[in-house]
Amino acid sequence: FAPRARATRRSASNLGGLARTCEIFNVSRLIVDGDVPTLLETLEFSSLSLGAEKWLCIERCAQSQLLAWLETERRGGALIVGLEQTGDSVSLE
Repeated sequence: FAPRARATRRSASNLGGLARTCEIFNVSRLIVDGDVPTLLETLEFSSLSLGAEKWLCIERCAQSQLLAWLETERRGGALIVGLEQTGDSVSLE
């Protein structure tokens, strides 16, 4: 039970940080796989999002459907951007 609770808090914190990052980069939508409504209601999320969720559209897409969703969006003219942080990452600044 406790490991699951910690994973949920970590997920909420990660989502909050991502929402804030999306706000900084003027991203219009954040697509995630997870229980978004539950995560958005946590203190961990709100302490890191700093209100970004009030304007950012956060949508859920199951991982099994992601490739098809991305292809549909790309065909519709969306710019698809993916970022990853690694030990060899270069700063965006």
